Amino acid sequence: MNFQAEPVTINTLLSVSKQYYIPRYQRDFSWEKENIDELWSDLLECISIVDGEIKCEEYFIGTLVLAGKDEDFRIEVVDGQQRLSIITMLISAISRALVALGEDSAGDSTFTTFIKGKDRKGVEFAKIERNGRSDFFKLLIQDLQRHECSPKNEEDELIKSAFDYISERLLSRGNLFKSIYDKSKGTDSELVSALNALIDLIADHLKVIRVNVIDTDDAYMIFEILNARGINLSPVDLIKNKLLASWGTAYPIDFALSKWTDISNNLSSRANSVSIDDYAVHHWTTIYPYTSNRNLYKSFKKRLSDVKQPLEPQEYLIDLHEKSSLYMKIASPMQLDWKQIDQKPIYESLTALRTFNVSIMRSFVLSLLTARENKKITQKKLILTLRFIENFHFIFNAICSLRPSGIEGIYATHARTLNNVSSHAEARKNIDELVQKLKRRLPTSESFKDKLVKLSFTNDNVSQKKLIQYLFIRLERDTSSAEFEPKDLTIEHIMPQASGNTMAGLLGNLIPLGSKLNELADTCSFDQKLNIYANSDFETVKRLISLKTYDKGWNEQEINEWGAELARWSVEVFWPK
Repeated sequence: MNFQAEPVTINTLLSVSKQYYIPRYQRDFSWEKENIDELWSDLLECISIVDGEIKCEEYFIGTLVLAGKDEDFRIEVVDGQQRLSIITMLISAISRALVALGEDSAGDSTFTTFIKGKDRKGVEFAKIERNGRSDFFKLLIQDLQRHECSPKNEEDELIKSAFDYISERLLSRGNLFKSIYDKSKGTDSELVSALNALIDLIADHLKVIRVNVIDTDDAYMIFEILNARGINLSPVDLIKNKLLASWGTAYPIDFALSKWTDISNNLSSRANSVSIDDYAVHHWTTIYPYTSNRNLYKSFKKRLSDVKQPLEPQEYLIDLHEKSSLYMKIASPMQLDWKQIDQKPIYESLTALRTFNVSIMRSFVLSLLTARENKKITQKKLILTLRFIENFHFIFNAICSLRPSGIEGIYATHARTLNNVSSHAEARKNIDELVQKLKRRLPTSESFKDKLVKLSFTNDNVSQKKLIQYLFIRLERDTSSAEFEPKDLTIEHIMPQASGNTMAGLLGNLIPLGSKLNELADTCSFDQKLNIYANSDFETVKRLISLKTYDKGWNEQEINEWGAELARWSVEVFWPK
């Protein structure tokens, strides 16, 4: 591998007649106020006033990886687009500020030197060309004349926000006097001097390590090494770059970038958004052996170069795109996803898993739902399997908080197998084997009951409230002869919280109750509460009343006994047969 690495100034990079193009598969512009403030603070540290003159010191801003020959007009930016973009914004905003102060010649000269040049035929070109993206950056920043333009996507919004912040806040008259001269106001001449000093600092004192490689693949190898040593790109960012580069054509429509954008939009389209990193790992393990987020790109590259069965980038991206909507039905379920009455149990199980904040089963559930879509399993099998998974994670994670070591690998193995089955029999066999493996990982029922009775909810400690509500809803659903809809279920403390008893929040002191009955029972004695409870239709309340006569009222012993009864009942409902 032949490459050159040398420190160069921004002037060396941008004052020449070259165009640095950022391929469409590069990561979108992502700088926010905090990133800009950090750079601005560093720049100001390099400026000082000595004997009335503004002096600048050198500042290193990182590495720029380029692919292309020295004599080429167009050079590909493999890494460094975030810094080049923000530097272009700074120079553009300073140039406009100079023109606004009547320094037309200085503003125009600065702009044409660093932002927009002309080739030998007099044709204008942008020094930084953002291939395959909207024209918003070009219209907003890369022309000295202002244009009316509106953001078209999330990246455009970030670009507008960054440029507005630089132009209207950092380069405002008051901020420049305070930042450069440490005073609140001054003359136009001082302001022009400050702006020219900033240009001198950016052009002649900002330095990057330019790594120039002729071959694009070699450039990406260097980029990946640098990334592994600290440049903040995730494995999914690297995969995106490879996928979009492999797709090639962006004409007449950039299908690859469009699909990737759709994936991002799908994953953020609901109340509970999902990171593309999590989705990518779960999707990967429905096709290939389990890997962690950290090793995802390494596994991806290995599959790309597999001699026997190489990963086909276009097919992979299409599948990643198609499954993203289905994945959101798992990660952030909605009733609209399962409109038919007989699909309601699917929604209930997926919602429960969301309540438990469990995600390790998502790769398998993704394969499970795909298998149902492809008619490889029946809806009944889907519902029974989801209910088992729901019960397992209620016991294993939500109540017992056990370490899930190895379980994600089990799910991944069976997700991949299920994804490749060709018959109903193979699908059933795979699912049944998974169920048996998970059963072997369950704790004892006694351990489960010991943990369950320690659930607690008070107005001052609500962390387990949703879990307790879920428990009561499940007990009602599994016991009631009529279809149960938890539209009006509140949690009643039998012994009032105001009693100050430390056991008042425990599960054994709680029952589900309709809101109106709960209000009636609020400050009543226990005997009065029993009369109110008798009007409840909840099976849980009926069971409490039928257990005993409560001649001695309600005390700590009653709390322990009711807690034990709820635990015993829960084993009947949740434990696999």
